[in-house]
Amino acid sequence: MATKDDVDVLHDLVKKQWNIDSLEIRIPAKISLSKQDVRAEEILNRTMKRIGDEFETGLLWKSCVSLPESKINAFTRLKCVERKMDRDPERYPDATEAIKKLHYMDDYLDCANSETEALKQINDVIAVHKRAHFNICNWICNSKDVLKQINRHLVAHTEKNLDVDGEIPIERILGLWWDPKEDCFTFLTKFQKINSQVMEGKRLPTKREVLRTVMSIYDPLGYITNFTIQGKILLQDIWRSGSSWDDEITSSLEQKWFTCF
Repeated sequence: MATKDDVDVLHDLVKKQWNIDSLEIRIPAKISLSKQDVRAEEILNRTMKRIGDEFETGLLWKSCVSLPESKINAFTRLKCVERKMDRDPERYPDATEAIKKLHYMDDYLDCANSETEALKQINDVIAVHKRAHFNICNWICNSKDVLKQINRHLVAHTEKNLDVDGEIPIERILGLWWDPKEDCFTFLTKFQKINSQVMEGKRLPTKREVLRTVMSIYDPLGYITNFTIQGKILLQDIWRSGSSWDDEITSSLEQKWFTCF
């Protein structure tokens, strides 16, 4: 966990990096550079690009995370799954094609025009995976009748004790919350880690708390960009004001904060 001093140092580094943006810096050809300087220069040369009248670079002190085998391993596993599905494509043609196009990491997302069609597709997808020795499970659906006809050991744990008269609970799909009853994505904004006095309006938040609030809303596809963009604009204004991480935001930004949250 970073301390306040660490954060302040990072803050100063970012400011210094942009303060020298317009200066021309020349390094003598024979100067001896440390390993850290060599790496920083390499990052600068590799990531710098001009956008309009400004330059953009990567963070010169950022650690280099190298994962050389990740891509090839993922690709190999994907091709292995596809080869096993292609062994007998005529037996489950629709399911085989759906698996190729509708798998996202370890999640499978699909839809159907009827409960009969949905149940057949689910059973076929399960069968195709089983032939390749994959046990696809944790199934959820917005139809209780379909769920009741799936092997209970393959149904998501929240659905196993399904109440016939009750509502189907909200589930996580690719990091988002899906409401099966309404068939729509929802967003939970409980802000548990935010100070209660801030959320109740008893005091203004610090720059750190505003950042934590804005970043706690997970919206990778931009469904609620019209809402989240307001928080990001507020962060820009706070940064321009020169406030430190643990200073409350200025009174001039108070209305923007309450408008956003």
